[in-house]
Amino acid sequence: MDYKNFELQDFLNDDSFVQWALTGKDDAYWQHVLLVSPLQKGLIEKARGIVCQLRDEEENRTLELNEEDVLRRILREIELQDSVFEWPVKRRWSAGWLKWAAAVFIFAGIGWMLWNGRFPQETSYGDLVSRAKNRYEMTEKVNKSLNPVRIRLEDGTVVTLQKNSRLSYPLHFGRDSRETFLSGEAFFEVARNPDKPFYVYSNELVTRVLGTSFVVKSFDSERIASVDVRIGQVSVFNPKHMGVDRGEANGVVLLPNQKAVFDRKKEFLSKRLSDRPVPLRPQAGDQRTRFEEVPVGQVLAELEALYGIKIIYNEEILASCIISTVFGSESLNDKLDLICQTIGATHKEIDAQIIIESTGCL
Repeated sequence: MDYKNFELQDFLNDDSFVQWALTGKDDAYWQHVLLVSPLQKGLIEKARGIVCQLRDEEENRTLELNEEDVLRRILREIELQDSVFEWPVKRRWSAGWLKWAAAVFIFAGIGWMLWNGRFPQETSYGDLVSRAKNRYEMTEKVNKSLNPVRIRLEDGTVVTLQKNSRLSYPLHFGRDSRETFLSGEAFFEVARNPDKPFYVYSNELVTRVLGTSFVVKSFDSERIASVDVRIGQVSVFNPKHMGVDRGEANGVVLLPNQKAVFDRKKEFLSKRLSDRPVPLRPQAGDQRTRFEEVPVGQVLAELEALYGIKIIYNEEILASCIISTVFGSESLNDKLDLICQTIGATHKEIDAQIIIESTGCL
């Protein structure tokens, strides 16, 4: 779509724009719009500011919304924006009509979102467990101690529950699935059963596995929830307002040394590397790996295999780079720093992958 002739109310009436302003959805697309329409950048930022400010105000209000009050505050926001925005000389309607139209657009769009649940509504552990009790006979374990507590479930799954955390689960799992409910932090070592998937419901996140080990951290009082995979593969998704299957299709799939991070306020789910990736194969504490005058690509391939993390670089540019080094118990990030310092390169993480950037070696 061509946004070059858009005015303020046009952006406020654009559903795709409002979703981007509220949740960051389709961010790459809107960043491209900003890039190709530089003259509209100021207007886009003003429209985005209106949407976000109204969102923030409504989040601090009671759930009982007053239609007239909302409209009055919207009109106030448009008035404030109009005082600093220079309207185009040629326009079809008067400024007064434009204010009214913009208010109607925002009221119809953002107001509709408020009353129909499209703004973030947090799901609590208590809500989830309460609904589960309609289907299962439940039991709950609460760790009030300073030390982790190990819990063995009927299928052989072992859950290590951290302090100030609680886990609810059925005394007997259902015929088609194994469902558990977590508030806090726990390490799951799930017994493999391809015929009966294992689910962890942790506030707004659902983690689905067949058999693997991973850490879930999701406290009711914290804005950020995460799932960190150690072994195997899991899918993580937010099933809000949709069935589990549809929600899973819109989630992320995690491999070892990857984690999902969910912002409960923005309802934004992202995938990244674990904070401290660990080797996939056992290593002795004093085990050291020595490289003597070898192509840097060989070293990177060894790290890629050791951690199961994709490392992307320009093979042609790095073809002439030769390196000698010794690796021990350093973290992956320290190893990458050492390599990059040696060959004059940099590294960064994008979408749970490592990107090596270099101009080459002499």
